[in-house]
Parts: sequence; structure tokens; C-alpha cells
Amino acid sequence: MAARCLIAFVFLASVAGKLRNRASRGGFVSSVRVLAGWPTGPVRLLAVVVVAVEAAVPILLAVPGAGTAALVLAAVTLVVFTAVIARALRRGTTATCNCFGPAPAPAPLRRRHVVRNVLLLAVVATAALVPPASGPVHPGGFAVAALAAVVVAALVVRFDDVADVVFPAQHPHRGSQLESGSKSMEFLTVAVVVLTVLFLVNFGLLLAVLRRLREHEQVHAKTPAGRLAGRGRLEPGARVGDFEAVTTDGQSVSRKQLRGRTLIGCFSPECPPCVQAMPEFIAYARTMPGGRDQVLAVVLAKPDAAGDMERELSEVARVVTGMAASEVLDTLPAEAMPTVYLVDQHGTVEASGGRPVDLPLLASA
Repeated sequence: MAARCLIAFVFLASVAGKLRNRASRGGFVSSVRVLAGWPTGPVRLLAVVVVAVEAAVPILLAVPGAGTAALVLAAVTLVVFTAVIARALRRGTTATCNCFGPAPAPAPLRRRHVVRNVLLLAVVATAALVPPASGPVHPGGFAVAALAAVVVAALVVRFDDVADVVFPAQHPHRGSQLESGSKSMEFLTVAVVVLTVLFLVNFGLLLAVLRRLREHEQVHAKTPAGRLAGRGRLEPGARVGDFEAVTTDGQSVSRKQLRGRTLIGCFSPECPPCVQAMPEFIAYARTMPGGRDQVLAVVLAKPDAAGDMERELSEVARVVTGMAASEVLDTLPAEAMPTVYLVDQHGTVEASGGRPVDLPLLASA
């Protein structure tokens, strides 16, 4: 998120700087003319194309599903810019950097501008390799990412000033200003260091928050509440998916091992309705022909957390807990807890519901 925000802000700043006023537009066209060596007509068209491409990057980044296209366009643009600068340096062209509009003291193109673009390419690559978090964006995470991106984007826009502070060098346009403004430069140095530290701290916090959010999503997806979203209960006629698990008493159980009509119940000790439905399920299980071998209870909880629920259910059913329970539930969608199924020997659902009362009555065994 932070990398994508940074790319968007940098390209926005570039477009705004070039189109800020008439002088900015004229300075950019002049810079393009020197770099390209073309006549005025084609140069103006090329300048328009460059600005349009730059403007397209943040627009595409804001469009859902167009992030990859935006990053590819940003990468291609930066590669072209870097190649043009490198060509100008080899030829000794005395062009100035109007990347973000004309500066009060224009800086000639140098190798550091190539380094800047390479660093931006690294940011683009990071944004492409790290997929955005699934689901809605958390406002707090977005705020942290945007703040960090604004800080770094400001440093990129003022790259020449920062470079002059860190690596002071005399050149015709800037030498006297650097000498007369030494105190201002010292203050700017401190400000740059402080902002850099703040960015690193914010970026570290952002990564920690994103890691925690992903861990929370993974845990949430395995809880009853997580299964409530986007998971439908199998209806009569549907077939249970293949599964294999080991019960708490060490027995192997799978769909292929089903023999005759089987009662399956999905529960969780963290679910109050599950606890309330337990006596009803146990009573129904006692009516199953074949007894305990024809009843399977899936308890979504860690083995050491199933507790009393596992003990009560084990009297009338084979019980699966822990990760095995989660794997079984991947083939037995449970839109809410509890969920009960009555399936035949082929794994085809005969009846399903939220409680045993939703199932047909059976003759007592």
C-alpha cells in the first residue's frame, strides 16, 4: 500500500509541476527539446504524451483491478526516463532536470538522477511483488501508508536539494546560493534525517500492522464467524467433498468409509448456539441405526480447547477436532454454527439444517 501510494504521489507531483503555469510548461518543453534534439512541433506533441502517460499512472492506481497495468506503465516510463538521462550524460548534453517543474536554481542532469529513477523502479517492483491485502482497506493502515508515502514523495520532489546537502558540489547555478545559505542547509539536513527516521519507523509499523491483519484474517477464516461469510450450507442432493481425518480416539474416517446413513454435526465451543444444541444433537444421535459408528461430530477448536464438548459428543459420535476439523469443514460448508447433515453411504446429502430439528425423524435404534 505504501509503495503504491508513493508511486501515485510522485507521478502526481510530476504532472502538477510541469503544468503549474505557463513558465513551467515552457520549461518542460525546452528540456524535452534539448534531450530529444527534435524540432519544436514534434517536441510539443512528445511533451503532451509524456504528461498524459504520467497522469495515467495515479489514475490507474485508483481504479480497482488496474493496479498491475499502472505499475507496468510506471516501470516502462521510468526505464525510458532513465535511458534518456543516461544518453544525455554520455553525449554531454547540458540539459536541466525539469522532472517536477522548473526549480528556482535549475540543476543540470547528473548521475544522481539515474540513481533516483532506479530507486523509484525498486519501489515499483516492490509494489508489484507484494500483493495488496484482500478485502476492504483498513482506514488506519491506509492513513499510515499515505503519510509515509507523502514524506518520501516530498524527498523525491526535492531530490536535488537533498543531494546538494548530503553531497555538496559547486556548479555555476548553485555554488553561491549554497555558500550563502549554509545555515539553512544545516537545518534542512536535520529535517531530512528526522523525516527519514520517521518514515522508517512508520514503514516498520505498517509492515507489522499488515502482518497482524493477515494473521487475523487467516485465523478468522477458520472460526465459525469466518465461515459465516461466503460459505453456503450443502443442500439436499449435493455431495460431500472427499475428506480424510483421524478422530480423537485414533480412528480413521473419510467419505469413502461412510457406510449407510450418517449423521454429521459441526460445532464449536466458542459458539453459544452450539452449546444449546448439544443435548438435541446427542438425543438425535442415539436414534441413529448403527449407533456411534454412524455419527461424526466435527468440533472446530484446538484439541486442548474442545473440553467438555468433545467428551459429551464422544459418547454418541466419532469426534474430529483441531486442524483435522478445519480440513473436514472445507468439504462440509457451514454457513453458521451449529450445522447438521444427514448423508447417505455415497456422501450425498439427504437433509441439512442448523439444528437436528431440521432433520427427518428416525426410528429409535
